[in-house]
Amino acid sequence: MFSLGPGGAFAIEMPPNIEQFMSGSQVPLLFTPDSIIAIVTKGLTMPERRIDHRSSAQHAFCYSNVQLNMYGLAVQVLNCCGLLCDAYGMYENAKFARSCGCFTLNKYHANLVAILEFVMKKFDGGKEVVNVHVTNVTSKKFTRLLLRDGRMPVGLTAGSFNSDRRVKVRFRQASEAAIEFVNQGGATKAEDKRGWTVMGWVRRGKVADRGVDAPTIAGQAQKTLADSSDLIYHITSIVPTSDDVAHELAANNYGLLFDAQELLNTGTINV
Repeated sequence: MFSLGPGGAFAIEMPPNIEQFMSGSQVPLLFTPDSIIAIVTKGLTMPERRIDHRSSAQHAFCYSNVQLNMYGLAVQVLNCCGLLCDAYGMYENAKFARSCGCFTLNKYHANLVAILEFVMKKFDGGKEVVNVHVTNVTSKKFTRLLLRDGRMPVGLTAGSFNSDRRVKVRFRQASEAAIEFVNQGGATKAEDKRGWTVMGWVRRGKVADRGVDAPTIAGQAQKTLADSSDLIYHITSIVPTSDDVAHELAANNYGLLFDAQELLNTGTINV
């Protein structure tokens, strides 16, 4: 919650009224001649915005104190050259994006990103608030949370992580331990500090309706689309809900984080 890019927070002073929406959706468009100001969200509680499973319109969501259960982790090189876009959406439908939205080149970090699959859950008073399965999550910021000193040194490749099974297993174990450390609220295990703040957006997709006779235009059958039964969740930010727990994790006093610099220096990792 300390950097720009997807998941960043901005303020607009005296914003004008919203008068237009994106075509075919309820996403508002805000036009302003004034500047937008990036703000530091330390100590700021993000308001909860829940997923509406009945809606077919695109809408955002935000949950705090979420428990993450990781089911998949793979390290790959993505075609992201900087730090602005956070490698968001760089791997979808088993395809790597050819370019990213960054407009500056970063040469201090390797373009390696963890591709994640996890289930996010939250309960409130014993009642389930959210329980969704998310795949193909790519985020440089989240990847750096799992690394000692928050760095992916230049010189590492996907083969550095994937060619030696011991390294692969060690990175997965370290990542699971770091995620669970945040799930439990750090060293104090305080209930209000537990879990992650997850933000993103969702929209129900469209599929061809095979039960409807498709009209023919210029000799070609036109597809009739119907709402898909599945929602696709796009994660834009995953950070510890508690800033204190985030600092505890980054300090690595408990030796949870994976040492990518050691891997670069020695070509292996102490197990």
